[in-house]
Amino acid sequence: MTAVPASNVIFHFLIQGIAAGIVANFSYGYAISRLGAEVSAALGSFTPVIAALIAVVVFDESLTLITSLAMGLIVLGALSACELIKLKPMVLHPLAKLRN
Repeated sequence: MTAVPASNVIFHFLIQGIAAGIVANFSYGYAISRLGAEVSAALGSFTPVIAALIAVVVFDESLTLITSLAMGLIVLGALSACELIKLKPMVLHPLAKLRN
């Protein structure tokens, strides 16, 4: 931190710390008031997916197959958690084979 000019540190503190923090808090509060706490929390899981997609566009990052699959599972899980899609519960019975 001592090698970086103080003006850069102050600029990033103001933008990333203060501005992003304030915008994030007001946005989350607005989402809770409009969507409800459960849906807002579930949709908050999209944050790493959106960040990765922005990194692909802005920084020319590449996504591996594993990363893409993980992002798909995050989206599926979030949509399922906020009940925008309905998944049938699957119950595994370890003794099912013994009963037949």
